Formats: sequence, structure tokens, C-alpha cells
Amino acid sequence: MEKMERPKTIGGFAGLLFEDGDLLLQIRTEKGSVFGPDDEKYRFNWELSGGKVEETNVMKALTLEVLTKNIAREVREELGIRIISFPRRPAIYLATYVNEERGVNDWALTVPIFQECWKMPKKLKREIIKVNTDKLTELANNHPGKGQLVSGFGKRMHRMSSGTLYTGSNLTSRRKAEILLCQIKPDWRETEYSDNAEEFLAKLRKEIS
Repeated sequence: MEKMERPKTIGGFAGLLFEDGDLLLQIRTEKGSVFGPDDEKYRFNWELSGGKVEETNVMKALTLEVLTKNIAREVREELGIRIISFPRRPAIYLATYVNEERGVNDWALTVPIFQECWKMPKKLKREIIKVNTDKLTELANNHPGKGQLVSGFGKRMHRMSSGTLYTGSNLTSRRKAEILLCQIKPDWRETEYSDNAEEFLAKLRKEIS
């Protein structure tokens, strides 16, 4: 893993996977994020559930215990979905957003969570959709505005979502996600993805210590 600058903010996101391997995306309704002035144009786009980790100590924030606790809270607040447990040895996907002009260095960490680990409420707090790799790419390629995946093709939401689908049970979608990620970011396995979140986070802490 290459040397990385210490992040200013860390986000935790849930890759909620259905039994058939499809991924859950939610409609974006909030204003205000690391995108700054550009944030307004991402409202009513599709995104993963999650948000900023509340722990201000970066080294603590980059632990599986703190990260999963934050993810569970965000999913409950945004959708009403209750995460019952996390996979025993979860995978993880890291994607960064850097804007040197504005002094932004934000890390977004996504943990895939299979359907047996979460419980759907009787009524969801937001609109959701199920996507496979083909549908995800279609959303990423849509024109900016309502109905697009947040920030578009090849950007970090697209990569995090694709990385989650890569861990799912749908073999066709997994293979397509793998091919897509290799095209977008050939070194994704070395720099952004791991099937062992605990080990990956330990490496990140070592890199920035």
C-alpha cells in the first residue's frame, strides 16, 4: 500500500446486499458534505447509506469497531434499517476525495453487509432501489441531475458500489463488477479493496502514524 496523507475526515458507508446479490441504494436528500458548493447538484441522486464518522481521533476512527458502529447508526437514521450484526470477517472498500484548493482530504470506507445481517423496517424513511452491476453503470452514466449515481461514472461512489457488488452472491454481477473496476482503476485490489477489513484498517493506521 502506497504512503497516504492523513485524512481530515472519514466516512463510513453500508454496502447493503440483498439475498440475490443486488445492492441497495438510497435517494440523496441532504445538503452539506465534503463536496462543498457542488453538493446541491447531487441532491436526489442515488448513493450508499452512510456518513461522517463522529469519532474525531483518526486512529480510533480507523478501527472496525468504531467504523461499524457509525455505519449502523447512519443506516438506522437515514433508512430505518436495523443492522443486527456484521459479517465475521467483512471486506472493505476505500475511496478518497481530495480537493487541495479547499483543503479537503476525505476517506470513504464501505463495508458490505449481507441481508441476513440487517432487518428492513415496515416503512423506509427514504426511497430506495435495488441495482446489479449493469443497472449501477446505467445510473452512473446518466446525465447529471435527478436519477444519476452521485458524482457519476468512475467516481468514488461508483467504485465503492461496484466493490460491494463484487462481494455479493450474484456471480454474473460479481464478474462484471470485477471487469469494470479493472477498467476504471487497474490497481483497485492493491489500493482500495480488501477482503479483510481488520487487516486493511491496521495497514491504514500504520501508513499515517
